Amino acid sequence: MCLSRWFRLFFLLVCNIFLQPAVLLAQRQEVDSLVHALSGIRNDSIRLEVKRDIAFAMYRYAPDSAMLWATEGLNDAEKIQNQHGISMMSQMIGTILTRMGQYNAALTSYLKALKIREELGIADAMASTQNNLGIVYIYLKDYDQALQSFRLADSLIQQFPDDDLNYSIRLNFGEAFEKKNRPDSAMLQYQLAQQWALNYQDIYRQAK
Repeated sequence: MCLSRWFRLFFLLVCNIFLQPAVLLAQRQEVDSLVHALSGIRNDSIRLEVKRDIAFAMYRYAPDSAMLWATEGLNDAEKIQNQHGISMMSQMIGTILTRMGQYNAALTSYLKALKIREELGIADAMASTQNNLGIVYIYLKDYDQALQSFRLADSLIQQFPDDDLNYSIRLNFGEAFEKKNRPDSAMLQYQLAQQWALNYQDIYRQAK
């Protein structure tokens, strides 16, 4: 492993050691604020958004609790036949299932979200789901399908440039190429990801 790679790994380790407790505290505080705000919201669509935000804020440190919020939100969305809400909550459930290592179930949930987003014609949302599908395919070691998902995500996001999603797609592209033993293609994607980070002035991402 090259020296620069070791440095990046060391930097990330230091970030995790010193920043993770602060991030966890911030996430817990965010959840508390969102739960408090939810009690005063009557609009069904906004309530769905807040429940998704609660699930997202806690899925890394409390995936079981996050799943309860996301499932409740999905049930609410289905009751009022809010297709955007159904796709949003299905995507969130897919993310939680991925975190829990339930990859086949995550695929099912993501594909449900993708179908609705295709019907609604929401290109940036479709790109996000394709990117997440690609991540799951990497976990399942289906690298060809992962690359196909990332290509679709890349083509969709060009319509709605998004620094965060472009960075994620490039990074995931690189990982899939690396798994396919295509180091030149992987390095190109990692360099593009770093360029997105530089453009975004994101120091943490530049070190990844």
